Amino acid sequence: MTMQGRKGAVREFCSAWEQLDLDKILALMSEDAVYHNMPLAPLK
Repeated sequence: MTMQGRKGAVREFCSAWEQLDLDKILALMSEDAVYHNMPLAPLK
């Protein structure tokens, strides 16, 4: 993936969180992803 592609992926992920779009957030993650937003406990 190019630098531009990585930046786009991060922007898309952040945008999904800003919109609280759970379907989009989950679509951007693999099934075995672990999301860890400090200082909260990891979500599986």
